[in-house]
Amino acid sequence: MAIAAAGFRLRNIKTSLTLGEKLAAARTKQQLSIDQVEEATKIRAKYLRAIEGGRYHELPTGAYPRGFVFTYGSHLGLAESDLCVDWQREAKLAPCEMHIVAEPSLQLRRFFVTPRLLATSGAALSVLTVLCYVLIQIAHLTGGPDLAIAAPANRSVVTVDHVVVSGQTIRESHVEINGQVVQTDQDGSFSQGLQLDPGLNTIDVMARGQNGRETKNTLLVERQASLGVNTASLIP
Repeated sequence: MAIAAAGFRLRNIKTSLTLGEKLAAARTKQQLSIDQVEEATKIRAKYLRAIEGGRYHELPTGAYPRGFVFTYGSHLGLAESDLCVDWQREAKLAPCEMHIVAEPSLQLRRFFVTPRLLATSGAALSVLTVLCYVLIQIAHLTGGPDLAIAAPANRSVVTVDHVVVSGQTIRESHVEINGQVVQTDQDGSFSQGLQLDPGLNTIDVMARGQNGRETKNTLLVERQASLGVNTASLIP
């Protein structure tokens, strides 16, 4: 009262908002709750409240405090340069926090999962899938058909005078066994009896696709004299 009587007027001196207050004001202006920001930034709500309250000592140590602040501010659309100035100013008020505001925290923000990153990854995966499909189709068009022999086993020894050659190839392929055409089923399977000569027999199986490409498989089967019991083994 004495000062007012002497001709002086009292004025309220406005102080600038703290970094936490700016973040809280921006969040309120955008009508976002703490829970909504937590869901979007993956920063726990208790850490967001600590940042808004300027309680940086409640944050994890290491690179996290500055990373949390810049991620939070970036989500609210605040300029990074302003965040940097405010952070440095307030860090000076808390020297114990100075050693944790290091550049690696920026990497945390760069690797933050965003809708754009998910869309880009999805598009890249789709392109890769199409490319693999095209390469597989080219391989089928330029190469011979798949050919798998189920029986007999290669380099087997038998005491009977015949074997049944069976296997599988792709549909509508032309199959020959030792130059003789063999009929295939609708699924590409085939089976054909073959007479064996005494001694070593060579069985050539060939499958030709509609593109004219061939796949060949050669089997060796040895017929030995029967000892009264039918046996089968492999050539050593």
